[in-house]
Amino acid sequence: MKLKLDLHTHCHEATFLRPLTVEIVGRIVASLKAQGLDGIAITDHEDPQYGFKVKEIADQYFPGVLIIPGQEISVRYEHVVELYLPEDRCLRFWAHPRFVDGLVEEFIEKEVPHLQGIEVKNGGVYVDMERVTALGLRHNLLLLENSDAHSLRDIGCLHNEVEMEELYRRSFPRNHGAP
Repeated sequence: MKLKLDLHTHCHEATFLRPLTVEIVGRIVASLKAQGLDGIAITDHEDPQYGFKVKEIADQYFPGVLIIPGQEISVRYEHVVELYLPEDRCLRFWAHPRFVDGLVEEFIEKEVPHLQGIEVKNGGVYVDMERVTALGLRHNLLLLENSDAHSLRDIGCLHNEVEMEELYRRSFPRNHGAP
């Protein structure tokens, strides 16, 4: 069954860096439900802990909502999102590819073999959709459209319809040695 998922959000920033409470998680859940989503990935910059804490609270107080913890990290002048799936699995994708001249070839050569997806649309940053789609198809990457939301109202403005089985099929064990 396909789920509606926004796989790139920054909920800590979207809640004005407030301490995490059940009420704050309730606001996040209300935002994703208002967009008709089944779930989101929380991918704050360089910090997966916030997403894990939101998941823990959501699992207890808001059953039926899928929260995928993750983080957005900097890799070779680009950004990569890591999603931490159950059973210690990880899915990595290239977030808002920028194609910085002279650097993109190195990124593609060294990083793309360790990626399972690429954003072809991003709610916050321009993406050369034609170029990125061609690259994604050439490397058999999952083509993603995500909000990159930095505010609650933007969660779900772009989202994916994808089966969790597809995410698991493309994922790898977290300790497999990806950079």
